[in-house]
Amino acid sequence: MATQNLVSASLPPADKTAVQTSIQAIATKLPFLISLTNDERKGGIKLGDKTVAFIAKAIGYAQSNPTLVPGYTNLIEIQKDYSLQKDLIDIQQWMAGLLQKIEDTQQEAGVEALTGVLAFYQAVRVASEKDVPGARAIYEDLKQRFPGRSKKQNPSSSTPTP
Repeated sequence: MATQNLVSASLPPADKTAVQTSIQAIATKLPFLISLTNDERKGGIKLGDKTVAFIAKAIGYAQSNPTLVPGYTNLIEIQKDYSLQKDLIDIQQWMAGLLQKIEDTQQEAGVEALTGVLAFYQAVRVASEKDVPGARAIYEDLKQRFPGRSKKQNPSSSTPTP
């Protein structure tokens, strides 16, 4: 049975190295990036579109009404943070689209490889049952991937073993 092959590509080592170098170059352009803990992520304020719009509006009001800005508030730093946040949203969206394609392609390539080797595995299993020379050793080695699965059903059970 033939299956559709959505991914038929290879990544030459030189190209893989070039991608890695490019990613490292991007990281060096963003030396201020931080890593939050899971607790910090969970406990932090979520910034949706409405909150981002609120920040922009409040900055506008603060700029036009500097006498209302508390002395302990650094409006320049707030504007800098807001500008960085907007720029990082753009970068995140570009990267998210690329990362999704990488994940999808990686998953599909893995599924296609597994589908192919499962066909081989079944052929080896059948060859092993027919005592084809060399097949038994291959089958015995590969079947370890599926422990507890037996081709014989337990007569007292009406459902197959997964």
